[in-house]
Amino acid sequence: MTAITDRNRSLVFAGLVVLLMGALSVTPSGGIGLAALCAVTGLLSTPAAVGSIFALLILRIINPALGYGAEGDFELIAWGAMVLASGRIWLDALTRRFPIEAALPPFLLIYGFVLIPLCVFFSEAPTLSLAKAFSFLLSVSAITLGFAVMRGEERPASSWIKGLWICVILLSLPTLLIPAIGYARDGQGFQGVLDHPQGFSIFLAPLVVWSLVVSLSEGGRGRQIAIILFLAAIAALWLTRGRTGFAAILLSTVPLLLFRPGFFRTLFDLAATGLRRPWVLLGLILLVPVAVWQAPSLAQAILDFFFKGASSDGVSGAFAASRGFIVDQQILNFQSSPWVGIGFGVSNSSTHGLEIAIDPMTGLPVGAATEKANLFLAVIEETGVIGALAFAPFFLVLVYRLVRSKNLAVAWAGLAALSTNISEMTFFSLGGIGLYTWLIMAWALSEYTPGRRAAVYPAQSSPRQWTTHKFGSIQKI
Repeated sequence: MTAITDRNRSLVFAGLVVLLMGALSVTPSGGIGLAALCAVTGLLSTPAAVGSIFALLILRIINPALGYGAEGDFELIAWGAMVLASGRIWLDALTRRFPIEAALPPFLLIYGFVLIPLCVFFSEAPTLSLAKAFSFLLSVSAITLGFAVMRGEERPASSWIKGLWICVILLSLPTLLIPAIGYARDGQGFQGVLDHPQGFSIFLAPLVVWSLVVSLSEGGRGRQIAIILFLAAIAALWLTRGRTGFAAILLSTVPLLLFRPGFFRTLFDLAATGLRRPWVLLGLILLVPVAVWQAPSLAQAILDFFFKGASSDGVSGAFAASRGFIVDQQILNFQSSPWVGIGFGVSNSSTHGLEIAIDPMTGLPVGAATEKANLFLAVIEETGVIGALAFAPFFLVLVYRLVRSKNLAVAWAGLAALSTNISEMTFFSLGGIGLYTWLIMAWALSEYTPGRRAAVYPAQSSPRQWTTHKFGSIQKI
């Protein structure tokens, strides 16, 4: 697919997202109908199923101040739509003899084989744990498989991610002038058209690193769009007051430095290229004198941002004032059941009680929000040492494949999405912003090239048979 085609598809999808958000604002009670529509359209084809998953994401994370709110049986219908879309993707992959093992994250199914018995026999809330495990395994496998199938057919879903970025940024910027929308949650953190400043921070982190790399490395009109996106995204990220986004950007550089050959040299080349870009030079000319002039105020603003005005002294005091109590409670839960944990997706906290939303018609759990300090503590707390041992190879190989994604901008975006779990644990929760982070990671995984040879995606569309390259990459024959 050419850069022009990719850009056009991105803009078309951005327009569709605008229409969807507009429809939600005009018809605030239309969530159930749109979720039901996703259930129907998701059965048409793999691209339609992936598109339905994008639509479900928007339904879940849109700002309630725009007039839309999930109501009635929305959650049950939305999860049903997700199951149907995932089933369609799996059906297509199986009937086309697509090499599923090459597309799925390695060790995902093995982790599932360990996770399910832990949910059945050792969870404090087995029905909830089973529902969350089923949702996680089905959704992650379908998303990664769907991206790989579409990539193999030369119509990658990456265009839709870029379209989503463009739409959210363009719609969010005007809400700076409408605090009732842009700052609806708490009046302090900017959330744009999304439902929470912290969620917007997570949303922006992959966009910032992707747009930065693209703006410093590509030419033509595509680079100009990337520059605009980067400037808008980095400014919006600061206004969210969400430390998670900045922490994820910094943390995501570590695996790149460790496992991506030549990354340090690439950073040097990007910096050298940036110093030759007029927009970078203009920014430095304008910002450096201001930074020097207002150095004390700027330093205080940075401290206030990262410590959120905590009165405690030092990093440890600020940490204890924000999330330290959650860490203490998770450690106590782990100590109470070190081998098998308290249950996947279960929370046992004196300050953040577990409230399970039960659908009255089916009796099934359709939601249970939990507050976790980070991914690693959540794994050992919920599934103990046994679950952690099964999770480790899945996670480590996932990181490696994200690092080795063919495109640096995409690899960095995928790692930034994963790294948001350092302080906002959304890895296993695909009922909101966690779905977004997995869409970004699925994009990066679909561009992973094993071995030394690039994956081959021929243009012919039939017969729809697939094989695996000698180095593991997916081909259509």
